[in-house]
Amino acid sequence: MIAYDLYAVIAKNVAELDKLLEKMSIDEILDNYITFHGVVHVLQIIIQALIDLGQYVISIKGQKPPSTYSEIPLILKDLEVITKSEASQFRKMIGFRNIIVHRYTDLNLTIIEKILANKLYKNALEISKKLVIASKTNSKTT
Repeated sequence: MIAYDLYAVIAKNVAELDKLLEKMSIDEILDNYITFHGVVHVLQIIIQALIDLGQYVISIKGQKPPSTYSEIPLILKDLEVITKSEASQFRKMIGFRNIIVHRYTDLNLTIIEKILANKLYKNALEISKKLVIASKTNSKTT
């Protein structure tokens, strides 16, 4: 059930970003301090839930826990849960999350504008679907 709960968090937050983008332009979002930081926090939640879901899948597959978040996509790729391209996307998300959490003064508006304009946050939803499927198989591999 953990996998479904984490997927639900991702899906809800992706849907909320979609709703916001229907109501406001990207420029309006970037120009409004509170809305901008709300969007940044929603992106952080999406990525953190994806990280937690990845860790959960790795655990139920009987794999050694990753020592860093950036190892999660590599392990999932090695387990053939996600593709090389998805692992690369996931690693970029983790890097972005680390900037949000640890180097928030370095947030680049151009990157956030690109994420919103291209709806790149939806990549997390697609990856999370694969992780939920992998969590159902629940077989340990060594």
